[in-house]
Amino acid sequence: MQRYCIRVPGEKAILTIGLEVEFASGLNVTAVEAPPGWRGTAQKDRQGRIVGASWEGGSIPPKHALEFGVVARNPGTPTSLVWKAIQKYQDGSEVHWVGPREAQFPAAVTRVESRRSESPPPAKECSREVAPSSGAH
Repeated sequence: MQRYCIRVPGEKAILTIGLEVEFASGLNVTAVEAPPGWRGTAQKDRQGRIVGASWEGGSIPPKHALEFGVVARNPGTPTSLVWKAIQKYQDGSEVHWVGPREAQFPAAVTRVESRRSESPPPAKECSREVAPSSGAH
């Protein structure tokens, strides 16, 4: 099991007010965590598997960042997990972080390697504000 923290920076001069994330097909998501003031909603496929999530109800100020938590079981073999996301702003605009690494708005990628020890990973706190942000990913 792994807790992933999806860090979302407020890169524009207006508030970020929503986030949608599509999870990689090899990831078995068991829980979605919402930061204080936000509502998280898991999206499921026909088999009841969590395949994505959306968060709304809160805001991320410019030059700040917020972390959204996802708890999942990693695939059993080494792989790359692609996190496609849509960041929504107060003015109705959206940035689609879905492209390849060289794109203007690339999707985040996490490389999962083989587990080298039997000890569980240390707990990490997600769903917290991180400020100020450099705007870098």
